[in-house]
Amino acid sequence: MKKALLLAAVVVVVAGSVGTFVWNRGGGAEKPAELTGKVVVLTTADPGEAERLTAVTRVVEGLPAQFAAADTSALAAGSRDQFGDVRKALPAGTTLAVDGASWRRTGSVASVLVTATPPGAKGTRFRLVVIQEEGAWRVLSTTAA
Repeated sequence: MKKALLLAAVVVVVAGSVGTFVWNRGGGAEKPAELTGKVVVLTTADPGEAERLTAVTRVVEGLPAQFAAADTSALAAGSRDQFGDVRKALPAGTTLAVDGASWRRTGSVASVLVTATPPGAKGTRFRLVVIQEEGAWRVLSTTAA
C-alpha cells in the first residue's frame, strides 16, 4: 500500500513538472512578441504585408484629389485638426509616389516613404505614418525623411 502511494506521488510530481515545463514553453512554440516584450517590425517580405502596402498605396495616391475636395476621411480621427485646411496641403496636380521597399509595420501602425511631386517642381520625400482605424488605413502623421 505504501509503495503504491509513493509510486502515485512520484507519477503526479513528474507529470506536474513536465506539464509546467511544457506550459511555460508554450508547448514548444515560440511565445508571441507581446509576451516577450519584443517589438516585431514587418516588411513586405513578410506574409500579408504586400497586400497591406497595396491598400495604403491606394489611400496615399487618392490624397491629392481628396484634399482638393476638402475631404479628410483618409486622415486618422485624432489627426484631422493637425493637418488644418487640407486643400492647402498639396498643390493642384501633385502626385504622390510610395517607396514600397520602405514599408515597416508593427501592430496597427505602419510607415512608408513617399515622394510628393508638384507639377513642374522637384519632389519632396517624407515619411508617412498610417494607422489601421475602424478597418481602414488612415494617415496619422508625416515627418521629414
